[in-house]
Amino acid sequence: MALASLGATHISFCLIKCFRFTGPLYLILGAFGLIVSFKELWVWLPLFAWLEFWLGVILYFLQFLVVMRKKPNLLSDATGKPIFGYWELQHFILLWPTTLHSLVVLQNL
Repeated sequence: MALASLGATHISFCLIKCFRFTGPLYLILGAFGLIVSFKELWVWLPLFAWLEFWLGVILYFLQFLVVMRKKPNLLSDATGKPIFGYWELQHFILLWPTTLHSLVVLQNL
């Protein structure tokens, strides 16, 4: 049963990627999670943790925009091949919201 579920998940992700729905799918799923938990977050978290959480959400969205636009390529070599391109920038940005959300969790266990 678990193997069939894993196979179905793999096939569905391949279809999503083939039809270029990855970006909108991530946005929809992310927005759904935020909308569902919006009221509870204010109750569960102190003000500073709540602000840290939302700063992390904004940074996640920023890294999402970098990946979807495939820009900017900040540093290129003489041939024009990116040394520090959008993919590296996206991962650099991704470190910050991941760290912020980890801190929120660790501070409010």
